[in-house]
Amino acid sequence: MASLKIDADPAEVGLDASRLQRVDTHFQRYIDDGRLAGWSVAVTRRGRVVHYSHAGVTDLDTWLGEPEEPQPHRQSVLFTKVVVALLSGRSAKHILDVQRARHLDTMKALTTARRNAATTQDALLADFQLFHLEADLRWIDHTESRLAALAEEVRDVPDPRRR
Repeated sequence: MASLKIDADPAEVGLDASRLQRVDTHFQRYIDDGRLAGWSVAVTRRGRVVHYSHAGVTDLDTWLGEPEEPQPHRQSVLFTKVVVALLSGRSAKHILDVQRARHLDTMKALTTARRNAATTQDALLADFQLFHLEADLRWIDHTESRLAALAEEVRDVPDPRRR
């Protein structure tokens, strides 16, 4: 991060350096309790920089260079529904069919939004969502093709209540 050059002692312009330190302490508490990811503060008087400090994620290059943690998608909920349906004797295929239909409806709306996008940003956001929904649909199709094997596996799991 580019740093400002301090070009005057706080006392030279009528400021108390120990009081300026309190500003840093104050903002550090915001980072410590999660209210801020980072901060940067500069104090000037009469056109002269007398205090500059920063903490946390204030360096754009560092932040941009850090990969985001992959987020498990909502499919874990759908997978749970499939397993519970199988365990309870309900139709897991029906659950997958209903979810597929919901995904396709959402994809139609996003495709329209993408086609009518006013900006590249809007189009890319719609693409992002569409690509994730496409992956979900592949998972739904793949899971449906393996329902018989999954049903057999979950039936073979011992019931912990019967020990």
